[in-house]
Amino acid sequence: MNNKVTKQAIISSVPIFGYVGAGFAFGILAKKYDISLLHSIMMSIFIYAGGMQYIALEFFSKQIDLLSLFLIAIFVNIRHVAYGIAMLDRYKIMTGLSKIYAVFSLTDETFAVLQGNPEKKLSEKEKKSFYIILSFANQMYWILGTIIGRVAGSYITFSLKGVEFALVALFTIIFIEQWKNNVDHKPAILGFIIAAVVVIFNQGSNMITISIAILLLISILTKKRTNHYS
Repeated sequence: MNNKVTKQAIISSVPIFGYVGAGFAFGILAKKYDISLLHSIMMSIFIYAGGMQYIALEFFSKQIDLLSLFLIAIFVNIRHVAYGIAMLDRYKIMTGLSKIYAVFSLTDETFAVLQGNPEKKLSEKEKKSFYIILSFANQMYWILGTIIGRVAGSYITFSLKGVEFALVALFTIIFIEQWKNNVDHKPAILGFIIAAVVVIFNQGSNMITISIAILLLISILTKKRTNHYS
């Protein structure tokens, strides 16, 4: 494996090292809901979806049927359809299991980091390795945090109310880093305005899904208009 690519992928994953904190919060909550260490790790390996894993803990504790959990999983993670569409061109060079894993492991934060095009100077072959190493490193951070949190949960006695906010804090940090590293701030400003309007008129319900749908529609219309005049 190319050491240069590995090094670049690990460096690019540094902002997402905060997954250790977010995974720690999940591990703590898993202990609170009496989810075993093994099951906590399995959830972080096969579900690997921060928000959905938090929701799953609540569902498991109340023994709600799997169909309801399945439908909510689709609804909560529907935004990943937009991520997938945005990454179609870049992931088309991948095949087989590597492509399946790259798609599976495309989290909010991984997608956000990739929007800075950290791999743009790499060859096609190097890009394939870069995507896998970046995604794998990010998932390892999450799993590591899960293990530490689940084990530590057995010994922590003070209140941990609000610990689940770690995931929100992590995404805020990544947003700030992307703002600093990109000259064009129009997409970020547009996203902020749309999110604010959706919250005002929709009271926060389904905010992410509706906001992304609007952003995707605007992107499609803008692209069509650009192609029309070019």
